[in-house]
Formats: sequence, structure tokens, C-alpha cells
Amino acid sequence: MKHLLSITEYTRNPQYLKSIFKKIYRGVYKITGEKLEYKIKDDKHNDINYTDVLKDNYLYLEFEIQSVDQMFIVKVDKYLDSFRKQLENQEIILSYYKSGYNRQSMIDLVNSLYESTKTEYYYHYYIYIKDNKGQRIKPPKYVYHATNKKNSDSISKNGIKISPPKNYKGNADLEYMPSIFAMADKKNVWSNEDIWQIDTTKIPNKWWQDLNLHNRYKDAIMTFDDIPPNTIEKI
Repeated sequence: MKHLLSITEYTRNPQYLKSIFKKIYRGVYKITGEKLEYKIKDDKHNDINYTDVLKDNYLYLEFEIQSVDQMFIVKVDKYLDSFRKQLENQEIILSYYKSGYNRQSMIDLVNSLYESTKTEYYYHYYIYIKDNKGQRIKPPKYVYHATNKKNSDSISKNGIKISPPKNYKGNADLEYMPSIFAMADKKNVWSNEDIWQIDTTKIPNKWWQDLNLHNRYKDAIMTFDDIPPNTIEKI
């Protein structure tokens, strides 16, 4: 597959994800009043530092904001959910989950005989921001879409429709916007499902590397437009 320049196809600043990261961190800081520790990773889950984020153009960032006091989680959740809705209109995916833990601190270090402690509950936030349209590709003439056999009659009549991927619901690191997935190489398609051959020369669809799976499957691709029935064939 041939990679196409994509970042210039629309007006988004190529450093846009960096500005989102800064807004999120500043928003959480405004809520908690604390400069919390954080970690940043790239799309290969490699640790990167803030200087790297400023120097390079990333289409995917994941970061962890550590030790948010439980008294702030309702406000932090509300802030992130509101920001996520704003970003959807800009084709940016923001997803997150949080993990809580107990932290005990000694109240009276002098009189340790009493072992007087209090339990404090904190959360780590794991946040993912992804450019929904990362890397444009030029697909081969035929690409292959796998789907459950029960969808066969509907696809034959109506074609392949974009839909929110149900398999990744609840997995913050794998969230997608409504899309259609395909493989450029038939041998990599799951064989226990129906396989539909799509003639890409008959449709105006633009294709992109799979947002989440491109590091494991180089020929995994996706599109954000429906595919009509007269351009597909079950094989």
C-alpha cells in the first residue's frame, strides 16, 4: 500500500494533539489545585517526555495523570466528558478510564505505638487522544472486510454501513469513531467469518491506516463512508 500525505488535507495544526494534552492537564490542575505527576507514551506505548511531545508531531498520545484525590473525580470526569464531545466534532478521539487505590499515611509518627493511620483514596487517569484520520493510504484494487455471517443478507441488500465498533466498547485504548474496517491482504482476514471483497476503484471512499491496529497489522485499514452493494462480493 502506498502512504499518502494526510496532515495537509485539512487545516488542523499538526501539533494539535500537544495542545489538547496541555488543555487537559491544565483543566485537571484547575480542578485539583495540584501539579500532579504524569507519564506520556506514543502509539507504540514507548515512554516519551514532554520535550519529545513539543518537538515531534504525534497522531496518537496516551498519558497517565497520577494520584487525583477522590474528592475531585466527579468534576474531573465531567470535565473530560465535556471536552470529549467538543473534540468529536473535530474528528479527535478522547477516551479514558481511571483506576483507584488506597494510600495510607501516618497521622502520628511520634506515637507509633497506636499505629494511627487514615486511608486516602486516589485515582490514576489513563487518557488517550488520537487523530481519527492519521495516515492516508492508497489501497489496492481489492480489499477485504470480515463480518458475522448473520449480516450477510443485510449486506447483500444494503451494502456495508459504518457503525460504532461494538467489540471495543469499554476499552478506552481501542475506541473508534463509526467506521468500516478491512484488510488489504486477504490472507490476514479472520477465516471464521464471512469475507466480502470490496472493489475500491468503484467507490470514492478515502482509506486510512487502522487507528489502533496498524502497529500489529500493517495492512489493516479503515474508511468512514458507507460502501454500496454493487461494489462488493462475498467470497
